[in-house]
Amino acid sequence: TARSSGELAGYLKAETPMYIQLEGSISGNFNISSNKTIIGMGEGASIRGQLTLGQVSNIILRNLNISGGTDGLGVYGPHNVWVDHCDLSACADGLCDIKSGADQITLSWTKFSKHNKTMLINSGSIKPGDRGRLHVTLNHLFFDGTVQRNPRAGIGQIHILNCYYNACQSYGVHVYGDVEVTVEGCYFKN
Repeated sequence: TARSSGELAGYLKAETPMYIQLEGSISGNFNISSNKTIIGMGEGASIRGQLTLGQVSNIILRNLNISGGTDGLGVYGPHNVWVDHCDLSACADGLCDIKSGADQITLSWTKFSKHNKTMLINSGSIKPGDRGRLHVTLNHLFFDGTVQRNPRAGIGQIHILNCYYNACQSYGVHVYGDVEVTVEGCYFKN
């Protein structure tokens, strides 16, 4: 169980697989090593800062409130990642940026709000390391009053299903470059 920034940082950098329960509100920017599950305990489980996933694998993030970082979730090259029942809001750049060869990424039952550039999948159409990767599933997400990049995708195969878009101020899904996107069962309001 992590109740402080120091405890959480120590658990996240450990080389062994770990199931981490987060209690309360913790501030800081954290790098996650492979084979970690982080479960927020109760509604107040929050990280004020950024979680960064580099070249790692087998990560589960569940029931976390994330805000206040540069990117809430920096998904920079990992594979086999599941983000479920989280709440991301009010960060400086992106709420969730998925790039740098990331693969097999699933976000489900998660809310995005109070933000401009919500989600980027691939950081440019001339990133050769992303080709053949960026298989991303967005399932039952709630975009509530976000402005743009819900998501913005340039390379990969993206499946967006059963998402609810409420009052997105600029656009919902934006695609460009060499990307395949399937959008189904989504509802766009206002």
